[in-house]
Amino acid sequence: CLSLIQGCSSSPTPTLVIGHVAPLSGEDRKIGEDQRDGIHLALQELTEAKKQPLAVLHVDGQSSPELTRAEIVRLCSVNRIRCLLLAASSSQTLDLSSTVQKYRVPMLSAAELLPGAPGALLSLDVSTPRSAEMLARFAEEHLKVEHLIILTDRASRYSDQLSSELHRRWQAKEGKQAALHPFDGSVKSPPSEKPKSAFVFTGSAESFRKFLRVERKAPVIFAGESWEAGKLMETLPDAPEVYLTSIYAIEKLTEKGKAFVEKFQRSRGRAPSLFALQGYEMIQIISQALDQQQDQSPLRAETMSNDRTYESLTGKIKVHRRYSIRPQYVLAIEKGKLKVIQSYDPPK
Repeated sequence: CLSLIQGCSSSPTPTLVIGHVAPLSGEDRKIGEDQRDGIHLALQELTEAKKQPLAVLHVDGQSSPELTRAEIVRLCSVNRIRCLLLAASSSQTLDLSSTVQKYRVPMLSAAELLPGAPGALLSLDVSTPRSAEMLARFAEEHLKVEHLIILTDRASRYSDQLSSELHRRWQAKEGKQAALHPFDGSVKSPPSEKPKSAFVFTGSAESFRKFLRVERKAPVIFAGESWEAGKLMETLPDAPEVYLTSIYAIEKLTEKGKAFVEKFQRSRGRAPSLFALQGYEMIQIISQALDQQQDQSPLRAETMSNDRTYESLTGKIKVHRRYSIRPQYVLAIEKGKLKVIQSYDPPK
């Protein structure tokens, strides 16, 4: 299923065609629908600002890696898109990126990058070492704990990478101890808690909800990838001392970001989800990249990521070596709402 959304423009500049592959049916359809809604509002803004016209071909990947790969090939070879937006987990994004690389089409993703990602793949998110550094700082400075119990998901490459990096950093600190524990949601009680300890959960939203059913005394930080964080935010759990990490926070949005939220609420009757924010921001960054090129040459990943600075929903960000350098936030879940507890600006 393919649908086209484009802004109405009388500009003589040729329309740049972008592909967007996301789940638009099945249990994950809200992810794709919300990204599509964010993209649609971004296109409207670009039309009003008389920017270079963009058209987005939306394709339903149905959360199937095989179908998603086939649709990517069709978009690149038949529709000849000039950029690809992909809604998928970090592992799926890595697996599919090699297909995009063959066509020299830049690929912009909201997923965290894993080792081995090709040069054509750019991420809105920060690097895994940056995430691990933020988690270690929050645990030490805010929670003031000495022991970290890092719960991992063996089926997730991102969970494995982040858990290992956080374990290494925490163990290197004087007087600190960390333990890695696999968690698949089947255990009846959490690993043994020590005084001044905290849990860090790096797996899926579904497994995290199961973990919260067991009795615990220590605080817990959900640090799963953005794909899973977005799912968790859809229905926030009601449990004490629960934190989660994100590159987005409503309280930290720029004036333009707040205007987008208001426009989204008026048109959709609800607040934008994490995935809607991602869709909006990806289109805005592509438009800014085109403005910075100052010619009609095709978009290239290397020029988009060569320490270019962009205006994001939370302020200026820089894309360096395919990762975004941007603020990160730790949010507390309090009475069914998210509240910023700590902000971490990128190193200058």
